[in-house]
Amino acid sequence: MNVLPGALDFVAGACFRLGLRDDTVLRAKLVIEELFTNSVLHGYRGAAGMIWLTAYNENAHVCIGYQDAAPAYNPFDENAVSARLMHAKADQYTVGGLGIILVSHLADSVSYRYENGRNILGLNFFDRK
Repeated sequence: MNVLPGALDFVAGACFRLGLRDDTVLRAKLVIEELFTNSVLHGYRGAAGMIWLTAYNENAHVCIGYQDAAPAYNPFDENAVSARLMHAKADQYTVGGLGIILVSHLADSVSYRYENGRNILGLNFFDRK
């Protein structure tokens, strides 16, 4: 968790260099913070592990690539706890899983695949008017 501030600085710097507004940069940082925390606490279970970040501009939006080498887990799978929570009533809620709902709503699009021992997420952020 001690390298999280550096990861967030990388994301903010990339977004600003690519010309995104402050509110879009904040959304991107919140998403990366949630994914990073989930990787460390749940994927790597507090042990040391690698996380890779990339960012590039594509047609007036920023694409952020997020990867970890934790066990395969697709948080956007319909059978995932977070997906079921989106449809649950308030009195059915149990702790956990809301972070991925946050990710799904803050990013303009998300994708997931597992390849070569890595969870690979693609995140797109547009300036919302």
